Amino acid sequence: MAVKLVGVVEDLVQSRTHVRTKRWRSCREALSSEFHERGSISILTIGLFLVTVSTLFLVTDIASIIVAKRSLVHVTEAAAMRATHQLDMGAYYQGRKNVAIPIDCATAFSSINEELDEWISTSSQLRREELHRVAVVGFSCEDNRILLMTSALATLPFRLPGSSISNVEIHATVAAESNRSQ
Repeated sequence: MAVKLVGVVEDLVQSRTHVRTKRWRSCREALSSEFHERGSISILTIGLFLVTVSTLFLVTDIASIIVAKRSLVHVTEAAAMRATHQLDMGAYYQGRKNVAIPIDCATAFSSINEELDEWISTSSQLRREELHRVAVVGFSCEDNRILLMTSALATLPFRLPGSSISNVEIHATVAAESNRSQ
């Protein structure tokens, strides 16, 4: 009976050792799988963060271009309005043209350049700091009508990683007419 009891005790010890080894393996596997999942979530979080930051940069650049375009349109409108006030005195008083208020085109063009130069040299809030190289690219003057086209370079506030775009060329076109008020 003692031999049988020793055999039962040995079997019991082996089964406990086997159970402990199984538990140890299952704990190790659980920790290992949890470690792999945690790493995956970190990579996913970093990836989504980079996508969010890139999107934020892109939206900021687009908004900056829109505001710069609006500013260029404003200065182009101001220059065109100033040009329409340049009356061709000879044609007006002699009635040489069939136009109510004829514009002196040479004086109008110089007043456009003066307006743009004043706007560039001012530190007003109307002028955007990101606008550079504002220039007249087209000018048409006929009777009492003016067509003015300007362009400028807008510097982007952010540069997307992997992108070589740092400036965007923008254009504005404005038409103005000089008429008598009724």
